[in-house]
Amino acid sequence: MNRPMKTVQNNDKRFLNELVHSNHYLFNNQRMNLIQIGNQNSQFECLNISMEHEKVEDHILLTRLEFKNISDQPFTAKLFVENFIDQEVMNYAFISPNRDFLFLANEDGLYLTSGLFDKSSINQYSIVKARLLENYTTEFIPFRPIGNGNVASVYSLEKRIQPNEVSVAYTWVLFTESSSEKELIRWNNHLKRRLAFLEK
Repeated sequence: MNRPMKTVQNNDKRFLNELVHSNHYLFNNQRMNLIQIGNQNSQFECLNISMEHEKVEDHILLTRLEFKNISDQPFTAKLFVENFIDQEVMNYAFISPNRDFLFLANEDGLYLTSGLFDKSSINQYSIVKARLLENYTTEFIPFRPIGNGNVASVYSLEKRIQPNEVSVAYTWVLFTESSSEKELIRWNNHLKRRLAFLEK
């Protein structure tokens, strides 16, 4: 497996995380379980999970998650991603018409959020109140295509992982000050192609 991705420098990582927050959850045992940066070998009974931030270029924050099924049974990993801007006013969020990415916007610019789980794209998507996802006790997100104020873009990625199989998910946030959807979509398409190549 090729891994030439460039690691985010500490200063860049803090800066990007101040622009937009990304929370990752694994839905298991009827609740959302927060995934932290680093290795989590004991939090989940049947999975070893590692998560790290990677950076491709300026205004792009890429997160890589690796899941290993350590049980003797297949496991369907349901990954939920919540992205929100750290302001509670003048924020907007909406779902793309083709529904494989979501947008956040404020006076600073435009953000695109999306992800892949072993080349499979978004399963569910919605715009919900920020910091609400952690309280969900169901794996189903109520559909809402647009919102404003203290809102978050939320989507899920799913993969059935066989015993001893290792699967990789990527999530990303792209940002442009120009508020150009076309520019972000072009970056998004380029990133998806590159990730597909890396994980061959």
